[in-house]
Parts: sequence; C-alpha cells; structure tokens
Amino acid sequence: MPPRKKKEEKEPVGINDAFEAQLATLGLGDALKLADEYDNDVVCVTTGFPGLDHAIDDRGINCGLPKCRHSEIYSKKEHAGKTSLALAIGVTWQLLGLRVGILDIEGSMTAAYLKQLGFITDKAEAEAKGLYAVRLVQVKVKAEDCETEMVYVEAVLDLIAKAANVFDLLIVDSVDALVSEADAAKTTSDNDLVGGISKKMRGFFRKNTTRRSHVCWLNHANKSIGGTMVSYSTSGGKSVPRYSSLRFELEVIGKLAEGDKDPYGFITRVKLVKDRLGANWRYTDLYYIFGEGFSKEYDYFKQALRVGIITKFGGWFYILGEGKNVDERKKSAPWKCQGELGSYRDLIGEHRSIFDGIKQLIDGEDVIPEVGVEHGDDAAAAVAEAEEFQEAEAA
Repeated sequence: MPPRKKKEEKEPVGINDAFEAQLATLGLGDALKLADEYDNDVVCVTTGFPGLDHAIDDRGINCGLPKCRHSEIYSKKEHAGKTSLALAIGVTWQLLGLRVGILDIEGSMTAAYLKQLGFITDKAEAEAKGLYAVRLVQVKVKAEDCETEMVYVEAVLDLIAKAANVFDLLIVDSVDALVSEADAAKTTSDNDLVGGISKKMRGFFRKNTTRRSHVCWLNHANKSIGGTMVSYSTSGGKSVPRYSSLRFELEVIGKLAEGDKDPYGFITRVKLVKDRLGANWRYTDLYYIFGEGFSKEYDYFKQALRVGIITKFGGWFYILGEGKNVDERKKSAPWKCQGELGSYRDLIGEHRSIFDGIKQLIDGEDVIPEVGVEHGDDAAAAVAEAEEFQEAEAA
C-alpha cells in the first residue's frame, strides 16, 4: 500500500486578513482604506500674530491657518478690521514665499494701500526676493453704461474654484457684496429672490472639495428680521459657516491713546466661534495702529510687557539690566524709552536689533501668548446650529 500523503498545514489567517477578504467579496476592498494609509494631515501656516496662532491651537501643533481649508472673518459692527486682519495675514504668507490672491469684490482696495500694509505688488521686486507678487482681482466697470462685470456670484464662484487650485491663500472681500444675476436684474422696488446667493454657494462648497489654497471669506453679520429676540446671521446663507474650519468674530473693545491725546489706534478682540483645530470660544486681542493696520510688532511689544521682558515704571519702559535691586537694574538697563507709542516705535526703528531679540524670545517655547476663553449664550446657539447641520446632512 502506498504511503499516505500528509495534509499540508494551512497558514493561520489573521482576523484582519479575514475581514479584508469579506470586504472584497462585497466590493468594498478599494473603497475602504486602512487608517494608517489615509493621509489627511492638516498643514498650517502662521498668521504672523503669536496670540492668534495660540488661540487657534493652544497645544502648539497647528498654529495658524490650515492649508486647503476655508475660514470666515466677520463682525457685527462696521470698521472692526476684517479686511485689515485678512490682509495682514496675507502679507505674512507672501513673505514666506507663498502665493496670495485677493478678490476685491467691494472695489475698495488700491495698490498704494496694499504697499502700505507691506505687500510686494511689483513683479520685478518680488522676483528679486524670490517671492510671488500679490495678485489683485477687482470688479471691472464698463465705461459706457457703468454696469459692473464679475460681480455676479456665479462668475465670482467660478473664478474662486479655478484660482483655489493655484494660490496658497485667497482672500474674498466680501460675501455681502455678492449678488446673483437674477437679483441684479430687478429694480429697487422688486423683492429679492429668497436664497438666491445661499443655494449657489452651497452648490459651490459641495462641488469644490479639493483645492490648494486656504480661502478666507470676509463677511458681515446682520440682525435677523422678525422674532422676539435679536439674533445675527452672516450674509450668503449658512454654507460659509458650515464649511469653514475656522470662524473669527471681530469686536472693537477699546482705543489706544496716551492721556488726553488723540487715539493712535484701537483694540480688536478676535474670538474663535468655530475652531476645528482647537477649542471654541478662545480669543485674543490685536492692536490696530492708524497708518499701519493690525501691527504684528505691536502684538509682540504687548506680549513682551505681559511676560516681563519689558517692564513699565510710570511712563517709562525698560529692559532691565543686572543688579541687586530695581534701581540698580534701571541704571544698567540696555534700553529704556518714555511713552508706550514712543517705545514701540523706538524698538521697531532705531533699536530694531533689540526688538528682533525680543521676538525670538516670544517665539520660543518658554513664552506662551495670552489667550482668553469666553463663555456665554453663543455656545448654546453654536450647539443648536451644529445639530441642525447634522440633520440637514442626514436628510
């Protein structure tokens, strides 16, 4: 009798291998990836303001605006600095070698204003520094009948969809200035079409899910009509708030002035009402200097005061030297100046090297910028809005 062949031992099948085989039989093998193979990490770029970066993510992981995402900057009152803040961030991104584009739908910007803020608009100058010159798209006006072109929401959204694939940062100023072609054809006595802008913007966000750039939408918050309680909603429907990873609400909380002199600026509180990179309701205060806009240098100056790098005695500001007591440290101070505005300008001007050293200290890990947390009725409204969004998406 021939000898019996031994049965070949089968290699044990792992539970994940068995699960993958089951998925393959259902046609889901290509659709479902392992989490380790799914690369969707968020890459962030600094805003240039240490306090704002820290408010976005206090863990120090995602400090700044995320690439390939949306954000919204709005305020309930005018002249809070929405455009100035977005442009200040744009200057930072340009100087980092990134591509910045501005859609000036309101038609309020000039080349002189952009240069004043620090943008490099000249192509030859930008190339000499190895940078991309900022691009500005403005509403075109016909000379004959003065009717506007490129203002209709259909054309603007089509332009944004294309530009978002080549720019690193797009600033849209503003959603409130958009109008549909159907509404534009009506007279002032006709009623506007309900949801004319909202429907088109919702379709835009759903179709254009892949992009290179971070799109920053500037918007206005208006009082809702009707109802017993006063509420605010931003223009353009709920698409921008829902699809934005970050939403910044701006509010002027004070002025910058010395004694009885005229103000030289104002303080704006920037509150994160939506933050997918960190905690909601965190805020930081930024400083607007007339003639400069939101000053990153002034933000560093105030942070240096807070952490004790700069010390104030009366009307004088010191970087204290060495000594056994305060008087000796004052006498050996490497820098001192009188007045807050004068001290700030002295540091960024004649003593720029000292300021650069202060900036390096603040950018280090040992100095944490000041950030507040606000708790109020808006939190309940945000929860209700999130639940409404989930119900709409499920439907």
